[in-house]
Amino acid sequence: QCPQGCGEMVLRGKMAEHLPDDCVMTAKDCQFVRLGCQSPKLNEAGMKQHMKDGAVEHVQLLLTHTMARQEETASLRQDLTTSNDTIAGLRADLTTSNAASNTTIAGLKRDLDTSNTTIAGLKRDLSTSNTTIAGLTRDLGTSNTTIAGLQRDLKASNTTIAGVRKDLTASNTTIAGLQRDLTASNAINTTHGRDIGYLNASTAHLGYQFGLLHQGTCERFSTDRKKVDVRSGSYGRFNIAGMISQGFPLVIE
Repeated sequence: QCPQGCGEMVLRGKMAEHLPDDCVMTAKDCQFVRLGCQSPKLNEAGMKQHMKDGAVEHVQLLLTHTMARQEETASLRQDLTTSNDTIAGLRADLTTSNAASNTTIAGLKRDLDTSNTTIAGLKRDLSTSNTTIAGLTRDLGTSNTTIAGLQRDLKASNTTIAGVRKDLTASNTTIAGLQRDLTASNAINTTHGRDIGYLNASTAHLGYQFGLLHQGTCERFSTDRKKVDVRSGSYGRFNIAGMISQGFPLVIE
């Protein structure tokens, strides 16, 4: 039996469903509570009496609610109209934007094509630059090798120059010695020249004495005497050496 005294016989397992939904003794809110009815919760008998007594109040609440709904509906219609106008404007703007966007997109596509062409050219230029750099790197390696060879040659040249300088110093020393020897030799030659002059003069004098001793044989010699030519070693027109070779005796006083 229902614990609230409604008189219903309910299985214990169904009691949880019976009490809130089916029991006439369960207190419930008025149907117009959402419209502003202030009635407390009532069981089924109390709710019937409340509905009878509060019919006018409920109608007023309903009218007030209906009028509020109508105003709200009108406002919503106005908002809808405004929204539709806004949507129409947005659609027009969208159409214009689409046209402008299409034009912009077409321009961007052309710019993209131009950029792609430029990028392809830059890639080719980069490839050419890389090839040039590779060639320059090879040339640099060759230059470095050449420089290393030139440095070795320069070192060898410096060594050769040092040797030549030492040889030149030795040559200068030798030349200085030769110059000293030449000076001494010239001095000796000068002395020898004087000695030869003295010898030629003596030879001429001897020839003269020879002619005096042989006046009978060399009469022309004594009558046609001339000065002794010291440079040629001759006396007059007679060659002293030839006279001696003919067997004339040489008398030396």
